[in-house]
Amino acid sequence: MKKLGNLSADQERLLIECADYWVWEALLAGDAMDVSAAGEAVNFWYKVSGLACPEVIIADSPMGCQRAVKASPAGRARSSARQPAVKSLSSVEQTIRQKMGALVWSDADRAVTSRVEGDLRYRVEFEICSRVGAPVKLQVWSRVSRQIRGRVGPCFEDFSSWGLAWLADWYCYYDFWRRIGVVRHPALELLLEQVKAGAFMSVLLDGLAVLARRPAAVRRNEAGELDNHDGAAVEWRDGCRFYFLNGIPIDENIITTPGRKLDPALLLKTTNAEQRREIVRKIGIERVCRELNAQTVDRWNGYELLELPLPGMATRAKYLKMRNPSLGVYHLEGVPPDIKTCREALSWRIGGREWNPAKLT
Repeated sequence: MKKLGNLSADQERLLIECADYWVWEALLAGDAMDVSAAGEAVNFWYKVSGLACPEVIIADSPMGCQRAVKASPAGRARSSARQPAVKSLSSVEQTIRQKMGALVWSDADRAVTSRVEGDLRYRVEFEICSRVGAPVKLQVWSRVSRQIRGRVGPCFEDFSSWGLAWLADWYCYYDFWRRIGVVRHPALELLLEQVKAGAFMSVLLDGLAVLARRPAAVRRNEAGELDNHDGAAVEWRDGCRFYFLNGIPIDENIITTPGRKLDPALLLKTTNAEQRREIVRKIGIERVCRELNAQTVDRWNGYELLELPLPGMATRAKYLKMRNPSLGVYHLEGVPPDIKTCREALSWRIGGREWNPAKLT
């Protein structure tokens, strides 16, 4: 059998349509959940894995999911059985990954591999990773999980991979091949229908499965990054919410305070370079430099080395002012106080090597 090497024009359109559908299904379809269908799905995962069907709890947010686990006997038993510093997936999660992978992933992947040329598989995978994986998994799942882990601390329970947030790109990938007739697999068909019940994130333990709803609202910029300049970028029905500017987590007070009212001195307390960049963008580079009494020490090729006279400091802080070409915004990066030129600052940024743009590009 000749392998598929190219997509037709209709199939190219279908690929984009399929990607848009799974982003919508994961992030934008609202927080309604088909509780009965979600429970049936969980029972199916456990039965396939040789596990007893668990109690199923529906949480109104991923944070609510963590609270429900912590309050349950299964969660308390697991927390007491491990050292606080040890983070591992539950044995149930590992078992389900193995069994469901053998039931669905292996057969579906063999079908695609046997019928589609490698270059086309990689191109479709890359397209879906860009259109689905980046906005759903990299933006929402990973960033929300990190925020929740920071709030919960040692009692944080790793979220399962079985849900829309983590596997939306994988579901999209095989759904596309299914739609054009490359894959025909009853278990895959069932799984694709199950995830539409609306479980966004979950924790699967022995005797307990806690499923979190999708967000009630997700606000993004044109690049698909979590972004809201006036309020929460992602929020759930129970009040759980997170704040982002252009995909970067930012403190709620900074988001909800108008840029003209933010104190530029806030930058001096912010150690994260990405957060500092977004604060500069919100306040405005001109006002930052003016109100912090920045003095230009050196200029070179669009860069400026600034010196800031900070109260209570024996030495003056120095920052390199530079423009991010991909974002079109300026940001400030702290450099050692003994640096005297922009080229020295750029050399320091790349580990002390001589700054030579021709070689680096």
